[in-house]
Amino acid sequence: MPSHVIRTVILSAGILLMVLTGCDAGFAKNTSPMEASAAAASVQAGNQTTTSATQAESPEEPALPNVISLILMVKIGGVPVKNTPVGHFLETYEFQIFLVFIVALMSVFIFGTLRLRLMIPGRLQALLEMTVEAFYKFMEGLLGEKYARRHFAFIATLFFFIWVNNMFGLIPFMTGATARFQTTITLAVMVFFYVHYHGIKESGLLRWLHHLAGSPQDAVGWAISPLMFMLEVISELAKPLSLSLRLFGNMTGEHILTGVFLILGIILMGAVWTHPLVGVPLHTPFLFLALLTGTIQALVFTLLSAIYLMMVLPHEHEGEDHEDKH
Repeated sequence: MPSHVIRTVILSAGILLMVLTGCDAGFAKNTSPMEASAAAASVQAGNQTTTSATQAESPEEPALPNVISLILMVKIGGVPVKNTPVGHFLETYEFQIFLVFIVALMSVFIFGTLRLRLMIPGRLQALLEMTVEAFYKFMEGLLGEKYARRHFAFIATLFFFIWVNNMFGLIPFMTGATARFQTTITLAVMVFFYVHYHGIKESGLLRWLHHLAGSPQDAVGWAISPLMFMLEVISELAKPLSLSLRLFGNMTGEHILTGVFLILGIILMGAVWTHPLVGVPLHTPFLFLALLTGTIQALVFTLLSAIYLMMVLPHEHEGEDHEDKH
């Protein structure tokens, strides 16, 4: 594995982490600062009972428990951890904490593999080289050798980041950040700006605008180009939304479905056990299915991102025509 590719992947993962944690912090899990101030004012005014009742009525989606949710259930001195400042922080930034933890593990793993440069590779090195090589060949067939080399680090980082987060959602007492819409929309917006930045950089502003106008070649094409331009702009703006909703919907549905069957298994076990510590493992088949769907969703997100990039990059025959004119 080339060292410059590894360094670029690490840098991309670091930038991705900073952007995601910064954006996701603006979408607090429970309340925003203004809402928190309003809640404090209502408590001072004597509405604490009403506020508590309102919060108690809000339904929560069934999901698998994780380390943080279990910590919040613990009572210290008769006071639940959830009602303490530390508990509020853990509950508000639950997915950001898992996000930082996952990226830290990925970074440690990548740095640990830097020493795997044996002429006769072992099993781990052979698996990594085969995976990276296969993914690079796939991108090369889609973008071409020239652009695959330039954009492979970003596309590969995107895929492995999403895939690892999806897989962490299947590990007992863990969860992945891709089950949050704030994470998926941030990833999609990053792809949007990355695609159009390199589209303008590689093609030039005029050719990029020409592409958005439907690439008109004759009088009829130029006549309808304003309409095509508006339609293309709407289409481009819809791409981040479709990317983010697809990944978020599939991951959230997967977690809810698994959580429902987990709760159902505990209920069935409660029929023969007064206080069951474990339930009937009805959710187990869905975990194996989630291994497949999590990989597919990571691949779909990455593949569509690469296709969007390919659509705005100049094609080889366009580059040859441009050189012939000069």
